[in-house]
Amino acid sequence: RLGAESGENDAIGFCAGCIVVAPMKAANGLLETAPAELVQRLWKFPEWLLKTAQTFLGMRNAQAQASGFFALVTTGATGSAVTTKFDTRAGAGFVKSLHLECPNLRARVIDFSPDIAAPDVAARVLAELRRAQGYQEVAYVTPQQRFMLRARPISLHALPELPAAWSASDVILVTGGAKGITAECLYELCRRAPARLALVGSSPAQTGLTDTTGEIAATLERFRLSGIDVRYFQCDITDAAAVATLIERVHAEMGPIRGLVHAAGVNKPHRVEDVPWDNFRQILAPKMLGLAHLLRALPLAPLKAVVAFSSVIAKSGMAGNSDYAYANEWVNGVLRWLQYRHPSILCRSFNYSVWAEIGMGVRLSSLDGLRRMGIDPIPAVEGARRFVELMLRRWPDTELIISARLGDLGTVDFGTREVEEQRFLQQVVQHQ
Repeated sequence: RLGAESGENDAIGFCAGCIVVAPMKAANGLLETAPAELVQRLWKFPEWLLKTAQTFLGMRNAQAQASGFFALVTTGATGSAVTTKFDTRAGAGFVKSLHLECPNLRARVIDFSPDIAAPDVAARVLAELRRAQGYQEVAYVTPQQRFMLRARPISLHALPELPAAWSASDVILVTGGAKGITAECLYELCRRAPARLALVGSSPAQTGLTDTTGEIAATLERFRLSGIDVRYFQCDITDAAAVATLIERVHAEMGPIRGLVHAAGVNKPHRVEDVPWDNFRQILAPKMLGLAHLLRALPLAPLKAVVAFSSVIAKSGMAGNSDYAYANEWVNGVLRWLQYRHPSILCRSFNYSVWAEIGMGVRLSSLDGLRRMGIDPIPAVEGARRFVELMLRRWPDTELIISARLGDLGTVDFGTREVEEQRFLQQVVQHQ
């Protein structure tokens, strides 16, 4: 344990690095956790991870150390195909972001099968820490079998088509769907596969189109002019009681909910060493508490699909985005588990890179900086078109990275791209 009390750092002396060993035992299932315990369960590990990292960084800075290491050791979080350890799995996004903020810090996420003996775990951890500088994410199935995560490119046309899933009477509940990227994608989807939309946001809205203002009003008018049956509901999805009331209201006014699209989220960049836990938690809440409350309140049996608008940051990390990376990777893990537990539900997690014209990259004025890093935005028209095409195809997994040019992030291994010979490649590429 790294000391946090006054004077304890002096007793420890030089600190070369930090190894965080995540809890070995999985907590109760997301749907089975008692309501009173849910918030405590969701926040326990990320708060501990953040404060441990901050204590280590404070000691490292005080000692003027430019190098060192930070390792997260997990059990059965990433090496297994399906896991309920969403928290420790999400820690990888945090560690990647920390590495990008401190490039000289050797950052590791090392996952072990529960069957590997403790002495072998210790030996493998030390071996990983002796490897070259940079970020490494590995999993050991046995002491002799070491796996590295790699995203492989896939061709849209290699994915089998799915039969039509939606009917004109189906209701899709969409969080964060009245603005930006989600609105564009759902607009295109409903033009191809008609359904009724219940858009949910935190902004207030009266009854009647003219009582809302700005972007929400424009979205509703555009949808209705195109013949899409759409309604807007205000709700704080981090409040369990409010979500339960929302579900009841949508069911009463529009009918049974057949689909869920979870896109609500906020992003306020800040470095790991500077962010208070309360601010960190505010970024996690819409993604994590929102999805948890929705899945606990919704009848799951009638659902045809659960779709998450996640982020490539969950897979790559990003400086200043440790909380956002954690939240989105947690969502990815929940959808993979949900697909396993309820195979009749089509689960999709779209890990998007930044978009042009709309979305958080535009609101945060970060496009120019991302371009200098070699990251190009996805054109809005192309991104929305590709969303519809991918929704109508069968995926080999629940998660997909969709991006334009990403540059060399150093935290994601995209392997070797095998593309047809052509002079220019200007299409969005998917990775899985």
